[in-house]
Amino acid sequence: MISSSLRVIIRILLLTLHTSFWLGVHFAARLVVLFTPGLDRTSRAFVFRNWARGVGRIVGMRLQIRGTPPPSPFFLVSNHLSYLDVFVLARNSGGVFVAREDLQRWPLFGFLSSLMNTIYIDRLNRRDTLRANDAISLALDRSENLIVFAEAYISSGQEVRPFKSALLYSAAQQGLPVYYATLGYRTPNDDPPASVVLCWAHGETFGRHVLRLLQLPHFDASVTYGDQPLSGTDRKILADQLCAAVRKNFVPIK
Repeated sequence: MISSSLRVIIRILLLTLHTSFWLGVHFAARLVVLFTPGLDRTSRAFVFRNWARGVGRIVGMRLQIRGTPPPSPFFLVSNHLSYLDVFVLARNSGGVFVAREDLQRWPLFGFLSSLMNTIYIDRLNRRDTLRANDAISLALDRSENLIVFAEAYISSGQEVRPFKSALLYSAAQQGLPVYYATLGYRTPNDDPPASVVLCWAHGETFGRHVLRLLQLPHFDASVTYGDQPLSGTDRKILADQLCAAVRKNFVPIK
């Protein structure tokens, strides 16, 4: 029986090797992309998708997918429970995420997220929303897979909070279909509850939370994709409709 401390050490080593390998693939692909710009999105999505899949396996994530992931390119919104959400959603199709601006200053994670063309936004600065929406429009014009956590912040896992409409501006303006997904987590009965060890909304430091996560033998994650995308020209109405659709498939995290 492997101890939790040894499990953490092994996983950190595997994550380091895995990440180093895919960084190498990414930079090698960049050399090719310099001469064939059209392959940029494809190669980046390929690296992101496979890196996310490997991270999920290493940390013991057992993923259940319900419904059908949207076809590329797409605009997708979901609820937000943890940094793990990125790996759950990216492993199916890669994509460009919209994230809070301080992420770019995190050691390693900021570097990796910037490599994947993450769009950063300062949620406390209204003017920054305009810049973020311009970046979203550009990503849509490039046929990127765009993923937005529409609650704006990580929730406690007890409910899906109202969706913010600001980042739906481009989708509403262009009348684009917006797909939606509902995320959930669960731990085995004899492990700490998912609401504590997987969800991350309790003011705990990132490093401490990750270390406790890595101690788990395994955990269950689920993503439920909606049957049909929604669309509309009023971003606030669209946000409310998407939130209601996500809530229908949401099970509070215990």
